[in-house]
Amino acid sequence: MVTEPSEKPPKNRPRVALPTPNLDLFSDHPETQPTETTTGKGTGRLGPAIRRLQLKLRMATDKALADEQLTTAQFGALSALERHPGATSAALSRTAGVTAQTMHEIIRLLSARGLIDRTQDPEHGRKLQQQISADGRKRLQQARRRVERVEEKLAAPLKPHERMVLQSLLERCSEGL
Repeated sequence: MVTEPSEKPPKNRPRVALPTPNLDLFSDHPETQPTETTTGKGTGRLGPAIRRLQLKLRMATDKALADEQLTTAQFGALSALERHPGATSAALSRTAGVTAQTMHEIIRLLSARGLIDRTQDPEHGRKLQQQISADGRKRLQQARRRVERVEEKLAAPLKPHERMVLQSLLERCSEGL
């Protein structure tokens, strides 16, 4: 049985415009819309609002760190190493809340760029300890200034006492979990 060649699509297809991504990931779902309490006062769910803020903060931080050729995750790893010199990748992954595999890749990239030095743990030959190199420390300080500017923009709409109240409330929410 002989089959005929299938028809080829025309070469000049019209381009379909893709919709602009909606960064408000929760607005399209009814279960994330504000609900009323039994007292009749409208309250919104905190999770979606915090998630939107976290996403915007992450995007702004990544943009600010791009000139330093760092990602937010790499900045976090360098900051954690500053606080815990000699930490293993596993310990850093727990601190950063990422998988060990993700942290291993972050550490590998930072090491390849000369921002951290890796040495064998004297007590456990298979473990590697990480230290920030001189270049890494310099880059971290420059990156920290950029991140602080992002945080200043984040808090700019708030009065000083509102900043303190917000920080206190966020810490209390964190303790609740």
